[in-house]
Amino acid sequence: MTELTDKKNKLLDTFFKIYFRNSLKRNFYRINIKGKETLERIKSISQKQNSPVIICVNHSNWWDGVLLNWISHYLIGKESYCLMDTTDLNRHSYFNRIGALPLERKNKFNSYRTLKYCSKLLENRNRYLWIFPQGELIPAERKPFKFYNGVSMISEDMSRLHILCVYFEYKFTFHQRPEIYIDFFNTFEKKDTENKSRKEITMFLEKLFNDQATNFSECFASNDLKDYQIMLSGKKSVNERKITRTKLK
Repeated sequence: MTELTDKKNKLLDTFFKIYFRNSLKRNFYRINIKGKETLERIKSISQKQNSPVIICVNHSNWWDGVLLNWISHYLIGKESYCLMDTTDLNRHSYFNRIGALPLERKNKFNSYRTLKYCSKLLENRNRYLWIFPQGELIPAERKPFKFYNGVSMISEDMSRLHILCVYFEYKFTFHQRPEIYIDFFNTFEKKDTENKSRKEITMFLEKLFNDQATNFSECFASNDLKDYQIMLSGKKSVNERKITRTKLK
């Protein structure tokens, strides 16, 4: 099992910060964000209270890991970690040195050990932990969402905690390359779920994400995306470039 450690390698972290941003610019037309004020509010509260934040996000694309790294560096700017499947992390162990922690769902003991480690890593600290509650990469078309109990299990050990819900969508529209849509669409605190069981908290999260998926689909179909703002632009599409005709001699 890959080492459980919060010791990041600053050189590697800086390299991937730049590399991933450039990769996004090369491969996507632009990144659009909604709910940035929600993120800023949570950042402010977490900073003042010296309290941690768990960021829950749906997992439907290989690019999700790259995207959360970009968000962590350029929009959050605080110490951030993520849970990553043990098989993938063993294959790319250097991610362990930029904040990825191993989660082996098929081994209950190792899963429990990792979640307990996360609780200690976060407690009373202004840190962020990314979690894919689905537990694996699942096609976006597969609905409804089904989540594991990882978020609620970590929450049990925390005195203070904010949970931030983020929704990712990748869409081809009018341009040569796809666009990314990110929505910081909901947030709640541990105290809001004090009387709920693990399963109830998980079901609550599932409903939030299922409702959000439906809402996004309806807005996208009707082209009602005015609340999104452009945060990163990539290369221009072919249809946007000026083509100069040369005279044949």
